[in-house]
Amino acid sequence: MLKKVLTCALVMGVSAIATESVARSHIKKTGATDSHTPKVQFSGYLRAAALGVGQKVRSGDNAARFMSNGDLTMNAGGMTNNGITYGALAVIELDRAKSTKDRISEAYVYFSSDMLGSIQLGDTNGVGTLMMYDGTDVLGGIGGFGGQVDKVVNVTRGVDINQDTSNIGSSRATKISYISPVSGGWQLGLSYTPDTQNYGRLESGRKGYNSATDPQSLNIADRGIFVQNKLETALAYNRAFGPYSVGLFGTYKTGKVKGNRRGLHGVSDTKMHHLDTWQLGTLVDYNNWQIGGSYFDNGKSGMPKSKNFTNTNGFNFAVGYGMGPTSVAVGYTQTERTVTSGKAKADMASITVDHSLAKGLVAFAEANYFSFKSPTAHITSTELGTDNYPLDQRPSTNTDNHGTVFVLGTKVMF
Repeated sequence: MLKKVLTCALVMGVSAIATESVARSHIKKTGATDSHTPKVQFSGYLRAAALGVGQKVRSGDNAARFMSNGDLTMNAGGMTNNGITYGALAVIELDRAKSTKDRISEAYVYFSSDMLGSIQLGDTNGVGTLMMYDGTDVLGGIGGFGGQVDKVVNVTRGVDINQDTSNIGSSRATKISYISPVSGGWQLGLSYTPDTQNYGRLESGRKGYNSATDPQSLNIADRGIFVQNKLETALAYNRAFGPYSVGLFGTYKTGKVKGNRRGLHGVSDTKMHHLDTWQLGTLVDYNNWQIGGSYFDNGKSGMPKSKNFTNTNGFNFAVGYGMGPTSVAVGYTQTERTVTSGKAKADMASITVDHSLAKGLVAFAEANYFSFKSPTAHITSTELGTDNYPLDQRPSTNTDNHGTVFVLGTKVMF
């Protein structure tokens, strides 16, 4: 019932705003220009770093590695004569490890009005991500435990180090979002995603693949479980109290989890728990200090009903301090989930140092310690590895692991 009520509220709110051509730019990206003539602006960043990885479970990779990645954002925006901001925004990932099909991470249109709020339509994150702040927003470097550590270490089977409620279904599938104006420090957000497998142009569910039983013949968005009628709600409160600036954030997501629509791997819609997740976060500024943290619980979202598995729950916490051009942050996170014969757990601690060398040029260093543990019975289970177990598809050779990741690099922002 709550889902239906909130969906109706979203549709009615969006209709009212769309009638007057009103919405808002991405709250974590640059908004439209203030000119009456649309202008195209480019911004982004590119970072390059050297990494030193030491871990118990090795896989033949070099301990010393290099990486480079970034984003290029194109924003074409303007303002109407009556003060309505509008535009289109696209983000291209500058990452050669990405496939050509997955290079554009966001593409959406937006409209904005201070009086009525904002709207976004297209492929982008929902309000559950846009309006949530926590310890990961305090850390620098490549993100510490909220960054790309999982790309260079062997995460133990059953362990999930994701720091929010976005590990089931694509978080950037095509959606419509509404964010209210700020009133008394409060702001409400609603997002609706019809199908997390769909992005870009619509395609029929009955496609003519050469091999209907070969998952490699399918686009990545057509594999695994997905969510239909996904609804995200978010509530934020921001207020200044003298030298303090306090932000409180909450989000809830719901939707119907379904098996792969191609019928692969025997995934059954009736055997999966539906999406039911929530998260609370905070971000506090005091003079040169910044403190952030959150707790999230994904319940049994996307887990098979035949098993007593749970999705991930956990918390994170970070403290940062700025000293002129230099900022230092330390943070810690712990996640866990119920699996075969016990709990799969992750503990991670991070320290980051960023130093501004010039406008748009930053040098950074980072150190991470991690410890992953999972029951032996779960790691060696022969049932895992199919789409029925979306968080358990790592190889059985990924046993309990611990180690460190050191990073030294630079970032150019433009």
